[in-house]
This record gives sequence, structure tokens and C-alpha cells, in this order.
Amino acid sequence: MACIVSSGMGFPVGEADFGTGLPALASYHFPWPADTRYIMPMPSARGDGDWVVYVHAVPELVKVMEEEPSVFKALENSYVFG
Repeated sequence: MACIVSSGMGFPVGEADFGTGLPALASYHFPWPADTRYIMPMPSARGDGDWVVYVHAVPELVKVMEEEPSVFKALENSYVFG
């Protein structure tokens, strides 16, 4: 098993207009092998300094992350569309 920690923090989310207007949310996907895990922080499309962190992790690590809500919060529709 491997865990890739990368960064999309330099991606200009707030400037990525593909002809449909500015995004409400941007995402990355990498087709890593099934046993590879990753963590990818990106700037929020809101431009308010928040980060959106995409995580593909083993269940034990996800449980630890969810138990510490001051660090990570689940992304909800109200954040994107609110």
C-alpha cells in the first residue's frame, strides 16, 4: 500500500472558466492502483482562504479524521451552493 500526498494549492480555481462561468467546486482524480491512497488539498472555489482536501484513505484513518472535526469537516451542499 502507498499513500500519495500532493498539492493542488497552486491551481487557480477561481479563474478556471471553461465557458460556463466560474466553478462552485473543483476536483482532482487520479487513477491510482486500488491499494494506493492519496491526500490532495486544493483552494476552495469560494476564494475565502478555505481548503478542500480530497482524501482516499484506509477506513481507520478516515475514522480518526472524522473524530477531530476542528481539522476536517465533511463537505456539504450548503458550502458549495450556500
